[in-house]
Amino acid sequence: MKKISFSILTICCFSCGRGELECSEWEREQYVSNDFFDWEWECVPILHLYTYHGNWNAQVNIVDQLGNSFYYELNDLSSNPIDLNIMEMDYPFNGLAYSQENGHFPDDSYRISFVLVDPKTLEFTINDTVFDPYVESNVLYNGVGQIINNSGSADAEIQFNCNYLFDDNNYSVSFSATRYN
Repeated sequence: MKKISFSILTICCFSCGRGELECSEWEREQYVSNDFFDWEWECVPILHLYTYHGNWNAQVNIVDQLGNSFYYELNDLSSNPIDLNIMEMDYPFNGLAYSQENGHFPDDSYRISFVLVDPKTLEFTINDTVFDPYVESNVLYNGVGQIINNSGSADAEIQFNCNYLFDDNNYSVSFSATRYN
């Protein structure tokens, strides 16, 4: 009988008030704890699942118009939400490691922004000026990508393909990042 009473109490606690919030399409209702006894439903941005719970390791392949390929791995990339549908990530290296080595954080050209266009599929566009390590210069990346949920946000992947022009040469970039905690 105690188990049944506890189950009923638990169900009531976690279901009371749900559905009363009007979250945007870029948010979801989540039961949030303020302390052990104080829980409440809140609208939480979807991007928090991909920015506040671990960093990313990535593989990048850049190919020029002649077919020459440059491959490198990026480790421990942090990501941050900028708005409900905009996320930015360290690129092409870890900003915290850079600041520890150089005494200051890198400028914004060492981060890449993803503008999500669909809250269900998590598809995004890229139209951002970034430092490209292959040509060792700031260039404009244009492309598309997606945050892919394999079995939840902890196992998510970020993939994108984009292009840029530098010194009258075309380059293509393939990026794939996986979560690690």
